[in-house]
Amino acid sequence: MTENDQNTDGYIFSDLAYSEVGSIGLSALEVGVFYSSIEVDGKLSIQGESTLGRFYPKYFKVYQGKDADWAYPNSQTFTYMAQPFGVSKLFVEALNADKGKVVNYSFFDRDLWALFNIVDLSSHKDRFEALKTYSGTWKNANGSALVESRSVGEYTGSAADGLMMTKGSNTNYPDGPFNLNELGQNTQLSIAGASSADPVLVLDNESTLKPQPDIRFGRVNLSDAGEKQGTDTVIHIPLRVEYWNGERFTLNLDDSQTDVAGLKSPKPEYEDKTIWSDKKNQSGEYEAVDVALSAGGKVIAGRSRSIEATEAESNRQQSRVWLDLDPGGNDLPWLKYNWDKTENGEENPSSVVTFGIHRGNDRVIYRGEPGLTAQ
Repeated sequence: MTENDQNTDGYIFSDLAYSEVGSIGLSALEVGVFYSSIEVDGKLSIQGESTLGRFYPKYFKVYQGKDADWAYPNSQTFTYMAQPFGVSKLFVEALNADKGKVVNYSFFDRDLWALFNIVDLSSHKDRFEALKTYSGTWKNANGSALVESRSVGEYTGSAADGLMMTKGSNTNYPDGPFNLNELGQNTQLSIAGASSADPVLVLDNESTLKPQPDIRFGRVNLSDAGEKQGTDTVIHIPLRVEYWNGERFTLNLDDSQTDVAGLKSPKPEYEDKTIWSDKKNQSGEYEAVDVALSAGGKVIAGRSRSIEATEAESNRQQSRVWLDLDPGGNDLPWLKYNWDKTENGEENPSSVVTFGIHRGNDRVIYRGEPGLTAQ
């Protein structure tokens, strides 16, 4: 650059690098003999100041110094497929273009802090729903950095975030479990696209959240049950909450939160269906005696015997009864299952209850008692 160019265009600097975020304050001072005799604003000399740019982080990554804390519903330590969940907190670190740490990101205006999503990058990614965009803070309550000499942000949510893994179909029904015992590494951090102020990136190889969310395919399984003739007209129905372990359904010992109630006034499609009855009308046809499901409560280590089937009046009969897991019933639709293996989809669990298994000491067993006579 010639002297004349310098006079008209300024100075060109090369080989400058800035590894921190924020802005640079520049000042110029002319101290030559001529200018030193000129007084400007009470000062001898000519000077100027300006702020150069706003340098933002190039990359973000999951901060490995603190684990993510998943927000499972009902104080569970897992979630079922099709059951919404969230993340109560996760930690993110800002990096410069050399992937080194930066310190000043917490001093950015709050509106400029990056926003994040959670994504699943596995073969079942199309089934992973993530409705929430996470915002966070990069400061403690006293205004200091969350982690000394690093730019680390804490991003928060709750069990109501709307994260969810839907159930599969056809060849992948049932499937899972996903990430049980940390076997998966698919749930990752992602920049929230246009929602973030700066065109920044997440380091793909350092964006995996730890620990991974524990997601299981679950169902409620009711056993058939019965009582002898002449005993109480209340039958306790064994109930199991199970999950698919990759080979078979197994009792979910981790579930002591699911609350299942028998409904005294279920919707018509879930009322009892009489299979046979000793009570007959004048035409010799079975005459149904209503059977209602009642009681219930939380399972303990996946088991319960608190659901009660009750006859409206004493009668030897066999009926099929259904739990209502749909919204408006127990509101546990994620624990339904395609019991009849048809294209009609998932169904509520049912039990065959028999009032009066036999007639007493003569041990006469009646036919058509599934689950009670090895049929």
